[in-house]
Amino acid sequence: MYSKSETLEITMGENNELKEEPVYQEPEKSTAGTVLWIIGALIILFLAGFLSFAANSSDYTGNRASTIGYYSGLFLAPFIFAGIVTLLFMIGKRFRNLRSAAKIAFFTGLIMLISSLANLGNRANANRPGSFIDLSISKAV
Repeated sequence: MYSKSETLEITMGENNELKEEPVYQEPEKSTAGTVLWIIGALIILFLAGFLSFAANSSDYTGNRASTIGYYSGLFLAPFIFAGIVTLLFMIGKRFRNLRSAAKIAFFTGLIMLISSLANLGNRANANRPGSFIDLSISKAV
């Protein structure tokens, strides 16, 4: 008779009669969708961290302890940045649930992944002799 999203509310009528009226409740979002957003955010952030590590792997020369700290910082930077952005978004009431936090982390990681790919492409192109960048600079001079 009633759908799953409706419940009955019992109220008193005019002549002390009990009335049953359906009350609409907003359906809950699926837990599977939330889990998929979380897994997707972790995968995207892992890839962004790995590409950040790969793009800057030859930049640092130092002793072993500082090298380990530098590389682990490169790998963890997307996770830390996405966490800060997610916490800032959670100031608003609409973003104070796990699904919204996972979506925010996913799209922040996606932006960082795209920028890491661009950085990796620029570094690969710069190492190639006679690249387009070198030709355009030499023509301008």
